[in-house]
Amino acid sequence: MALKIRRTVVPVELNEAVAAHAAATVVNDAAEASRYIDARAAEAVAAALGRAGALRPFIRYEVLARARLGFHYLVKVKFIGRSGDLILQNRWSRTANGDWRLIECDDLGVKSPWKKPDKPIVVNADA
Repeated sequence: MALKIRRTVVPVELNEAVAAHAAATVVNDAAEASRYIDARAAEAVAAALGRAGALRPFIRYEVLARARLGFHYLVKVKFIGRSGDLILQNRWSRTANGDWRLIECDDLGVKSPWKKPDKPIVVNADA
């Protein structure tokens, strides 16, 4: 049995919006970055960037992954800073006039998920 692989084509306009937003975030241009943020996500984006203040200045960004979810796209972006990295998973949606807006932001943590935790995790304390 052959494995069927489906590829999702990401709209060029979405790639441009993601790149413009991420580039503005790297240089700390809040006015430019906010052009791409919908009111629904403004608080979450501000909170994520506020928590990551110690990581600034960011040096660059990398788009780690993109996935289509219905009419939305999830884009995982890594901001590389001098003191550590910030990974955000953003949900993008096309507006009625065709522009792309960031409508949801999840902070995936300032620590790498591949690092050991500071404290051991108790899996089953009752056993």
